Amino acid sequence: MAAQIAREGVSVGIHMAISAGRQSVLRAPVLANIKHQISLFMIDGMESRNIVGRTDLQIEEVPGRGLVKLEQPTLFQTALPVEGDDTLSIINRIQEESKEMRNAWHGELPLPIPMVPDVIEFTSFIEKQETKAIVNNGGIPFAVDFENVEPMELSVIEDQNTLILSDRMDAVEQTYLTLISSISINQHIDVGLIDNVSSRFRVYKENVNLYADHAETMDVFVERLQQLFETREDAFRQVQTATNGRATRNDFLKEIRPMIVFITDVSFIIESMSFTSQSMLANLIDTGARTGIYFVIGAVHGALERQYDDIATTVKKQKAGILIGRITDQSILEVLSRPYKEQNLLPYEAYYIRQGKAEKIKIAAPYVNREEVNVHV
Repeated sequence: MAAQIAREGVSVGIHMAISAGRQSVLRAPVLANIKHQISLFMIDGMESRNIVGRTDLQIEEVPGRGLVKLEQPTLFQTALPVEGDDTLSIINRIQEESKEMRNAWHGELPLPIPMVPDVIEFTSFIEKQETKAIVNNGGIPFAVDFENVEPMELSVIEDQNTLILSDRMDAVEQTYLTLISSISINQHIDVGLIDNVSSRFRVYKENVNLYADHAETMDVFVERLQQLFETREDAFRQVQTATNGRATRNDFLKEIRPMIVFITDVSFIIESMSFTSQSMLANLIDTGARTGIYFVIGAVHGALERQYDDIATTVKKQKAGILIGRITDQSILEVLSRPYKEQNLLPYEAYYIRQGKAEKIKIAAPYVNREEVNVHV
């Protein structure tokens, strides 16, 4: 990336200044595209001559003193920002002066340069004004983008269903913990939760409207979802009759509360659920969005790719999802432009893939304790 900026940046108005302790630490493609090089004091005088060329000039060990090659090597003295006897004292004085300038200024300040931190704590993430606005509109904020570092929401209603895929179940669990933390403060949606084989989310049972963690409760769970689906279909037909067919389905969906169903491990429900319930659930995943029932489905993509039952087949048709891992390591979520020589992601990094386009995101780190969730309910 640095080599490309050095080579092509000027053509689009991007100029680069880069510093290094020695010239040899810069890669050859970068060095070859840097026209102007400045040498400050170095212990080995040959280093300076390698940069500016052969010269008898010597650089004194004085802050800001250096050599630059114009037509000939030229000795110069840089104006120092503050007075100081050595580098540390200059840095300290700069910091002090910056604080004084900030305290003396009472007008508007420029926005800070957006930087994605190593870890985004959910407690601070949820306090942002932009995040609160998403929650107030019924959204589920859970991450930030890498370009503007702005909060992003899970667009489950727009996308209808969303997958959460990884090659490790613990990464899927961490993402669900963040989503549960987010929905715990959202009063605009109803939530159903089907737990995984380890009952990892049982402690959040009281934070959702429907919960299931084994075969019998899963059958009841799906039956209640089917009843909700049929009730809403009947209600929509009644609304259409009352309005002589003028009411659209979108108008109807705006008047009802969305039901978001979290399936934390689709392989577990395939192994546990009765065949009747599996068929019913596959149909709900396929058609539930018609009545405001949306699914967020978690899976280890390697296991899901090897399954071909009704639920797995329906799940693999979905076009939107969060991929915690490399795009090239899975084949469920299609990406139009697959990266070349893709690197491994850092903790909490992921791709939000929608309709063939992948956007890199940073997922907020979830609450650690259940009490931290309950305090926001």
